Amino acid sequence: MLTQIRLDNHHLMCRGTLPMNLRQDHVRELQFHVPKFKSPPTVSATIHSSDSTGNGMVIWNIEKRIIDDDYVITISAQSADSTHTPFTYLCDLIVIGEVV
Repeated sequence: MLTQIRLDNHHLMCRGTLPMNLRQDHVRELQFHVPKFKSPPTVSATIHSSDSTGNGMVIWNIEKRIIDDDYVITISAQSADSTHTPFTYLCDLIVIGEVV
């Protein structure tokens, strides 16, 4: 489930669960659809898990692009040691910029 909180006209906070990739079980990707911004926003993301025993996920790419009326932010991550990670991981996203 994705959640989005609009703090004001300049800040968005989002949270979503990183789904497992069926072809590569050490890689995960999540997309957030947020409102358009007047200029490219600053994006900060963190990944965490309450049931992981220490095998973390690391972000290797944050892609930002406009699709129709949305600003789409894609977070790509993989396990730190490139092995299967069966745990549930959450991604917290903070987007700072002026919303159109």
